[in-house]
Amino acid sequence: MNPTDARDTIVQRNRIKAPAERIFVALTNPEQRLKWWGAEGQYRGTHMESDLRPGGKWMTRGIGRGGKSFTVGGEYRKIERPHLLVFTWLPDWKRMRRRVLCASIWTRRTASRRSA
Repeated sequence: MNPTDARDTIVQRNRIKAPAERIFVALTNPEQRLKWWGAEGQYRGTHMESDLRPGGKWMTRGIGRGGKSFTVGGEYRKIERPHLLVFTWLPDWKRMRRRVLCASIWTRRTASRRSA
């Protein structure tokens, strides 16, 4: 794998009100993922396979705009349930020479409360 520098990195932070285990399952369990993975009028997942182990493959098929089918898949690289999921991402709609490496990290952040 090629080294990555800051120009190749995208960091996105989301706040999700759910336990880490619930988020992990929603991403890795085929039945759960198909319930939420999609955007109204843009795409919808119709089938997912997940061999949840380092080196295991995952794949999602679906229907995109205009009824065009798509496939996106990859390989699980590192799994530390429920807080870390590292995987590759290779969509069939892009002519990519290398797979994109993705890392999802869930942490529980507690807010500090101030007394008046």
